This record gives sequence, C-alpha cells and structure tokens, in this order.
Amino acid sequence: MSAVYLIYGRPDNRNDRTDGRSLRQIVSTFSAVIGTPVAIPTEEAAMRDVITLGPAPAGEPWARIDQCGYAVRAHAHCSAYMRQLRRQFGSEPPGAELQEIAVSIPGGSCLMVVCYFETGHVDALAYALRCDTDALTTWDAEARRELAAYECNESIDPVATITGTR
Repeated sequence: MSAVYLIYGRPDNRNDRTDGRSLRQIVSTFSAVIGTPVAIPTEEAAMRDVITLGPAPAGEPWARIDQCGYAVRAHAHCSAYMRQLRRQFGSEPPGAELQEIAVSIPGGSCLMVVCYFETGHVDALAYALRCDTDALTTWDAEARRELAAYECNESIDPVATITGTR
C-alpha cells in the first residue's frame, strides 16, 4: 500500500507531495482506501477553541467533590456563575458560548464553566477573554440570592417532608 500524505495547504501548492492533485482528490482516494469518510478542511470552516473559567468566581469557595451532594451544588454554582457572567458582559455574541462541562479528574469528575469561541469571530474571542480576565472575583448580589435560595431548598430533607417527620 502506498503512503498517502494529507497536506492542509492550498491545492495549487506544488511543493506539498500531492503531485499536483487537489486535496479533495487525495482525501477521496484516502477515504476509499480506508473505507471511512474523512472531513475535508475548508477555509470557511470555523475553528473552535475554549477557555476554562472555573466553577465559580475566583475569590469564592467552590463546591468540593468530596462533599455530599456535590453534583447538585456544583451545578447550582456553575449555573449562577454563567448567569452572573451574562449580567456582567451581556449575552454571548455570535461564535461564543458559555457552557457547563464535566471534567474528568482522579476520583470522579468536576463541573466547570467554559467559554467556547470561534477563533474567526473577533467579538467571540474578545468576549471569552473578558470572561477570563475581567470577571468579578466574588458573587454579585443576584447570584448570592440565587445561591441562598438553593441552600434553603437544599436544607429541606425531602424524606422528612414526605413522611411528615420533620
């Protein structure tokens, strides 16, 4: 079997080991040989990158993975943090997206807020960088109210409430 070189340069570049064939021709041949479709990169294809922002403002305590009810508490923190970022910087511009993700770590997985952004969108990149560098380091008043309401609801024992033993 002959080696196939995939060069992500311009198809008219004669110095790329393609013997003058276009990238599309080489990828088609490669796909036929391995029997698997191969994505062809285009200049229009958006490149997506990510900045990890953490589960809460930098100066605030985070939900700890070793605490009881971690997943629910961490989700509440991440949700409040995303809403706080949107209050501070506005909604995400086209090409940017705040999202809560699970990150695998020893002992389980932890929840984090990230900002995905398309590198070709200047506004999306600027938004992600503002979220990373200019975000408040403490909860704002609205987030404190949200988290206080969560803590009040969390302190209610659902079993005791249902059975009437409270």
